[in-house]
Amino acid sequence: MHLLTFQELNASSVAWNTQNEDMLCYSGKGFLGIKAGSFPAQQQRMNGFVVGYCGSRIFCLHIHAMRAVDVPQSAPMLQYLDRQLYRCDSLFLEGCLIEKELCAQYRRHGGLWWP
Repeated sequence: MHLLTFQELNASSVAWNTQNEDMLCYSGKGFLGIKAGSFPAQQQRMNGFVVGYCGSRIFCLHIHAMRAVDVPQSAPMLQYLDRQLYRCDSLFLEGCLIEKELCAQYRRHGGLWWP
């Protein structure tokens, strides 16, 4: 039995992130959507079909050309941090693992982000 956890009516293609199973991206009607866990999807304009998603790079097919698009991972990461749904050894920032010291710094400042 499968449980429907997310639905996007305008999606024509979808790919799960190979490095983070809680993240997926989808495309359709000129938009690219990125969804992390149960958080709202982030959208941006983009033409083509999503065919792959690895870390912070999305692979899209538009007409006859394959294109790699780098997408920031900071918005989903901050959503996880704000709700304290994290393990410091598995967070992503711009596709890179965050060091434990950075997580500790985030907590010391009461959840305020200090670069």
